Amino acid sequence: MHIQKNENAWNITDENEEIARVSGFAFPGDALFANVQLSTSLSIQKKKEILKLLSEELKKEFHERSIQLFLDEGQMHDHETDVYFTLNRVRMFRSLENIPEVHINEREIHSLNFEDIAVKAQEIFDATPEYDRKMINMNCSKDVRKFYKEIIVEKAIGKYLSELSFGYGKDFLKGFIINMEIENVEKTLLVGDIIVLEEYRRQGIATQLIVHSLKRAKVMGFEKAILDVTASNPANNLYEKLGFKEFKTVTSIFVK
Repeated sequence: MHIQKNENAWNITDENEEIARVSGFAFPGDALFANVQLSTSLSIQKKKEILKLLSEELKKEFHERSIQLFLDEGQMHDHETDVYFTLNRVRMFRSLENIPEVHINEREIHSLNFEDIAVKAQEIFDATPEYDRKMINMNCSKDVRKFYKEIIVEKAIGKYLSELSFGYGKDFLKGFIINMEIENVEKTLLVGDIIVLEEYRRQGIATQLIVHSLKRAKVMGFEKAILDVTASNPANNLYEKLGFKEFKTVTSIFVK
């Protein structure tokens, strides 16, 4: 196999036939995102060989960046190798019409600030699912502070919406939601992160944070919301109850 590297795309050929293409390179913060298209005629084993080659070459070229690739729908099952691992993520959406009516304890909800997260970094680490830790290379509470500082303070990851990101807990943080705006997609809210500390789960906190965010977003002129969630995440049931519907599955490849 041979890789032809251009500024905007990498083409992978085998016996002069194009079998894969990498395009849409983006460089938010210290990360690299790109889209991968694989020929549908390839065997699973051949696809794995291509991903291994791509991972090795991307790591050589961008060794100081964390690298995440996105495959077309239904391309691969979750698996792990010595140079990359994959996770299937479900993309869900709902319009901001007919938002469910739930009891929201307004006294407990406040604008999210980084200091609250920094204080509860260990509890947030414990509450983060293992697959999400793996996805963002989070190995300890120090990584929690670094990750959320990049989002909230430095605004280096995505278009963070401070006016639509909330903490829950009047006296101390029990949970939070981070919302973002999708670049080049008008009036669409991205529900980026929802965490409820383990000892406060099953109290309706996540439901309140989501519904509160959706209602505020509608007032601000947003028309729909989307979220990405790991396919095996049990929170999918909650999102469906709140009116989110699955419309696409994306396989993410994380280069080690």
